[in-house]
Amino acid sequence: MLFPGGVKEVFHGKDEAYKLLWPEKVDFVRTAARFNATIVPLSAVGAADSVNILVDGPDMLNLPFGIGERAANSSANIVAARFDQGNEDELFQPPFALPKPLPARH
Repeated sequence: MLFPGGVKEVFHGKDEAYKLLWPEKVDFVRTAARFNATIVPLSAVGAADSVNILVDGPDMLNLPFGIGERAANSSANIVAARFDQGNEDELFQPPFALPKPLPARH
């Protein structure tokens, strides 16, 4: 799946729910063409309400006992999909989240 806002939009933090995080230079269609992807519009309501984010992605890199270092190495080894960027411009580290017992909107 490709997201117009990239990794930042997918792995949004605690304070970023319901915010559009699209970059100024949107190369979504170019990226889709590069990977021969079919663009299918999709939307989800309440997805941000279904989990509790306990630790944001950037904070995961600071965890002790080698966990943060391992997360940083894993993120660095992922190839960026953006047309003109390397992976150093995006953090490929998901936040640590747990599902809520019952989503707030259901």
